[in-house]
Amino acid sequence: MGTPRPIAAEALREHFVSVYRLTDEQAAKMVKSAAKSIHNAFELGDQALGDGDLEMLSRFGHNLKGLFMNMGQPEWAEVARSVEQLAKANQLDEIHEQMQTLKEAVEHLPDAA
Repeated sequence: MGTPRPIAAEALREHFVSVYRLTDEQAAKMVKSAAKSIHNAFELGDQALGDGDLEMLSRFGHNLKGLFMNMGQPEWAEVARSVEQLAKANQLDEIHEQMQTLKEAVEHLPDAA
């Protein structure tokens, strides 16, 4: 399995409309909310990585996995799950690589405002 495609805001909007039966306006709000949740998660993940806090990194991976599943992104959820597993296995170097890959996945989402 290669790296999944980056997450596009339009793909999220379409997911929220089709799966959760939201209006376009509601879906647009959900995209912003999802982007904010992702950005907040990465702030905590970056801090945990800087501190070498494996327990927090495991939690970060787990929480991010759930966010990606709710966003209809199972491939990215699997990458997040790998962070969770790597943290449990004390593999900080590999976590650095996965974090960078995950950041590239969400770089096209709206800024958290």
